[in-house]
Amino acid sequence: MKLEHIEDLVNNWPTKYKEGFTNLEITNIVNTIKVDSNFSHEKFDNAMMGNTCMVREGQAVMYHCDVIKGIQCGIEDRNLNVLEWD
Repeated sequence: MKLEHIEDLVNNWPTKYKEGFTNLEITNIVNTIKVDSNFSHEKFDNAMMGNTCMVREGQAVMYHCDVIKGIQCGIEDRNLNVLEWD
């Protein structure tokens, strides 16, 4: 899956909050992607660890840019590189 496709998918995914994804929404988008690729959930989780998020109505909300990076790492079976860390 190309980066442009990942960006389109994430940026057009219906989310409860315009700022980003709840945990359930992340699970749903990751499950959709795993059907089409060899997805490393471990690399996705590593990429999502320690990223900046916000809390809305008691829920963590992950920003679109972080979900894009996490999915990219999961698909490519790699860790974030230094330049990708925010």
